[in-house]
Amino acid sequence: MRRTTLGLASVLWLRPDEIALYSAGPSSFRQWLISYMRIEALYSISSQTFLAQLSTFFLLPRPLNGLITALSVGIGALTADQAPAWPALLLAAFSAALINGAGNAFNDLMDIDVDRINRPLRPLPSGRLSPNAARMQSVLLALAGCALAFWLSLWHGLIALAVVALLAVYSISLKNSLLWGNVLVAFVGAIAFPYGALAAGDIGRSW
Repeated sequence: MRRTTLGLASVLWLRPDEIALYSAGPSSFRQWLISYMRIEALYSISSQTFLAQLSTFFLLPRPLNGLITALSVGIGALTADQAPAWPALLLAAFSAALINGAGNAFNDLMDIDVDRINRPLRPLPSGRLSPNAARMQSVLLALAGCALAFWLSLWHGLIALAVVALLAVYSISLKNSLLWGNVLVAFVGAIAFPYGALAAGDIGRSW
């Protein structure tokens, strides 16, 4: 009986001192200890799974690229003829970063088969994130970025919609075009500067 008890306690991930208490203690204490350890183990596993999933969602849009895009918007605002208003500038930078993340997530979704060979550790080819989750994340990021842009101004919203469409075209059909793919990427990267300048009130010297 004692061997069976120890075996059960080990399955429940008890420490040696807890195994001894489990074996020697009264029935009510043993039942409480079983329940407590089960809850603790499930909570630990759930927490680790949640954090791993959260980090995967964070890494898929490539936040460093988003930060570079936001900084480009800020630099563009400095080229305007007027001093930038910080709330508008922050909104413009954040919306541009969100749209950049949407494009990166969609691009990885389109490249999943190639990345299984060339970049197997990325969230999608490694299986840490499902294609449906990546698709949903891309759509939500694009919607959030465009919503912030339209809230800022009509022109920002129209630019944001155009950039989302261009990023989708690039991922679907122009990525393998050495000329037009690079031209499109350069154009989308450059448009961050007038996008930021527009948040300050005019395009100024951003072009």
